[in-house]
Amino acid sequence: MKDVKVEGLFRDVKYPIELFDKNGNKIYYEGSSGFCRISEYDKNNNEIYFKDSDGYSWVSEFDENGNLLYSKDSDGLIRDNRPKKKYTVRELEKLIGIDNIEIVKEWEMKDVKVEGLFREVKYPIELFDKNGNSIYLKNSEGFSWINEYDKNGNEIIKYFRNSEGFSWISEYDKNGNEIYFENSDGFSCIREYDENNNNNCIYSKDSDGLIRDNRPKKKYTVRELEKLIGIDNIEIVKEWTMKDIEYRSIKWLIQNTSAKTA
Repeated sequence: MKDVKVEGLFRDVKYPIELFDKNGNKIYYEGSSGFCRISEYDKNNNEIYFKDSDGYSWVSEFDENGNLLYSKDSDGLIRDNRPKKKYTVRELEKLIGIDNIEIVKEWEMKDVKVEGLFREVKYPIELFDKNGNSIYLKNSEGFSWINEYDKNGNEIIKYFRNSEGFSWISEYDKNGNEIYFENSDGFSCIREYDENNNNNCIYSKDSDGLIRDNRPKKKYTVRELEKLIGIDNIEIVKEWTMKDIEYRSIKWLIQNTSAKTA
């Protein structure tokens, strides 16, 4: 108050006017032009709210170490570094009860019009996570890749899209084996691997119905099967024999061959 001369009612005020909280953080500012601003702080003295007399404002959120987690301003700009809840496509399907989900991006780099900011983009564009793993890559031909990693740095999901819209997504197990594949043409495939030999695929099934099954068979004698299913006097017969194949082949040749022999 010693800087304020009182003649009648605050007739002569000296600027700027500044107010501080008990921790020394500036919570109010007013200049001689009439511009003013207010601020709020959290318990760790991080500025979490700002608003000025021009109408601009923002809110922020910080972690215990003072790292910015989230901010949003009155222009709509959002920075969101909050920890994400991570799900695989299969986990999401189970969670929401819908099968055969395809993940698509909300926007592409080609959808962004650059005027003034980043006027000339240099390729390749590549982004990395905090561990140095490449999480996004786009080249000058319009091909882009998005990668996701587990906590040990193993790649678990890879997404690819070319400039013409063709895309595919792959999911991997902890040993780097591809366990799921799907592309934008509708083809998909699931695979299972031998636990004792990481590269040995023991089962696969694709969307065309092709199945390869090399999983260890459960072996039973005829007597064991009888006891298991409760039926006596079982005889095991083959679903088909080489004789059946020879017969069908000869029949097809006769039906489709125009030349007859005497």
